[in-house]
Amino acid sequence: MAQRKRKNSITFDSYYSEQWNDRWPELKTSLGKQSVYTEIQTNSSNAYYLDPASVWAVNNLPLSSIKAEFGNLTLQVLDMCAAPGGKSLAIIQLLSSWQLPFSLVANDRSSQRRSRLHKVLRSNSDQECPPDIKITGHDATRWGLHEKNRYHIIIADVPCSSEAHVIQSPQHLSQWSHSRAKRLAQQAYTILLAAIDAAAPGGIILYSTCSINQHENDRVIGKAAIRRPTEFSVIQTFKQNEQVTIADYPLKPEPTEFGAMILPDRNNG
Repeated sequence: MAQRKRKNSITFDSYYSEQWNDRWPELKTSLGKQSVYTEIQTNSSNAYYLDPASVWAVNNLPLSSIKAEFGNLTLQVLDMCAAPGGKSLAIIQLLSSWQLPFSLVANDRSSQRRSRLHKVLRSNSDQECPPDIKITGHDATRWGLHEKNRYHIIIADVPCSSEAHVIQSPQHLSQWSHSRAKRLAQQAYTILLAAIDAAAPGGIILYSTCSINQHENDRVIGKAAIRRPTEFSVIQTFKQNEQVTIADYPLKPEPTEFGAMILPDRNNG
């Protein structure tokens, strides 16, 4: 008589302890606390608040290089997973401050999230529907099949594990699974490949998450580099050990293999 061995169960804590080792308890505690937010200046009297780290990510786009590359062209900008709209507003603010002409496609596949995206972009604009902004509901993983070599700037702020949200919600914490994290990592990889296809030669892709899962961050970039070694290169737009300030919030980006992370345990939330 044989008895099948029980698989070792992977819990939320064991999964992230394996990645972060002795740092995990403090990191978990900080993720469970209230985040800080900064206001984005928009073309209306309404206020929109976004995590300073998200603003920092958008502000790191190398606009001087983009301007030199594309001259006086109207920049074609794509936000592939745009809802609820914070990064779209941040890129609008940034390009407007540089007085760069642009056309923005803000996309989200979810109709519910897209409804919120509509409200955010509409309420933070002087116009009911600005002519340089288009909202769409396509599948971001398939974008490169339909529009190739088009966009000068692409924001791929992909759906992710969002551990802060999970930790702060008992319901979502009870529903967490290793398999879901794995699916999100694969989806992020597919979205990044689609972004590479959709980017114009010389264009810039900002890949970002609000996850601490290394499988959804550096390892996505690493897989893409193996799959498409001649089609893109990684550029660093910040200095190692550099402290930056966003709206009076000091931030300390931690360099990773392909980018940087701003983590709440070392950035006061």
